[in-house]
Amino acid sequence: MARFDGHHPDPFDISGFKHRGAHIHNFDTEDTEQDDLHGGRSPWFADIGYLIPPVTEDFRCDILIVGAGITGSLMAEHLTRRGHQVVVIDREMPGGGSTMASTAMLLWEIDRPLRELVGLYGFERAVRGYRASLDAVRGLKSLVAQLGLPCQMRNRPSLYLAGGNSDASLRDEHALRHRAGLPGDFLDHQALLRTFEIARAGAILSAGSADADPVQRLVVEDFALDRDGTSGK
Repeated sequence: MARFDGHHPDPFDISGFKHRGAHIHNFDTEDTEQDDLHGGRSPWFADIGYLIPPVTEDFRCDILIVGAGITGSLMAEHLTRRGHQVVVIDREMPGGGSTMASTAMLLWEIDRPLRELVGLYGFERAVRGYRASLDAVRGLKSLVAQLGLPCQMRNRPSLYLAGGNSDASLRDEHALRHRAGLPGDFLDHQALLRTFEIARAGAILSAGSADADPVQRLVVEDFALDRDGTSGK
């Protein structure tokens, strides 16, 4: 479990492990079944170098977060910044679940094309979803820079390929994105082949995405949070 409460010691001093108002502790659940989320050795595997104290007594907090992965870490950072005392609890080491199985890509493009969402919800609502996703990636990159997290964060473009032999639907998608003010350049077959040696009908090349080591980002942020008052168990 991790507890985050509010001071700023060395982020790599693991002796206290206090995250901006949150605490992290291990939750011993030998009788609880758990499916494997990944097999083999993750490229993001890391020996985090510290032990998370087990829960041995009752405790009080404003908010309890179950799961010390990327999602739990971001929730703890957000909530402690708002002044809450947060406890993060997990049966594994931080990042040992689905976070370790991450692709490490931070893509702002939603799984469904903008044109499909426009058909379902109308232009304004669909664009609001895409802009929120783009803003979320920008916000995460800003947070990493603000906290100085050494997680190998790198800006990356994304390449959205045409699915068939025609680029018509992709041109429509690009036109909608351009209308919405979203980043992206359309590449026809020749430009795509020349630039990336990919033989597809076309593609949209967009700025604004990134990649990062998800486990390292999580571990270092946990230290940074612990400085400010979060606790983990």
